[in-house]
Amino acid sequence: MMAHYAMWRDAVLLLAAAPLVYYAFATAAALRFFRLERARVLPNYTPSVSMLKPVRGVDFGSYENFESFCRQEYPDYEVLFAVNDDGDPAVPVIRRIIAEFPARKIRLLVGAEHLGANRKVTSWRGSRGKRKTMCWY
Repeated sequence: MMAHYAMWRDAVLLLAAAPLVYYAFATAAALRFFRLERARVLPNYTPSVSMLKPVRGVDFGSYENFESFCRQEYPDYEVLFAVNDDGDPAVPVIRRIIAEFPARKIRLLVGAEHLGANRKVTSWRGSRGKRKTMCWY
């Protein structure tokens, strides 16, 4: 009878130890994977990027917001600010940004044809031919 309980006890302990063995193997595999990933040398791939910023009006942080686009640590990008008309209150702020960052490629796109309810899509359509890769903000 005692041998019967010992056999059950051993079986239960083996079942209880199985997850521990699984986690040990999973941890070892994860450590090996990340060690190999850290050792891998990635190519220096930085494509040219155009960032489109549809703008309408200004608020208390507009200048700092627009300025942050010009302080990116990326080698080759341009910033496209799109407004609906020249009378937009954001135009003087954008022109100030353009004057303060002459080394950056910054353009102001004014007036795009109204293509639908979504003005952001209208701004994007107006910037066609001026981008390689597009980032939306």
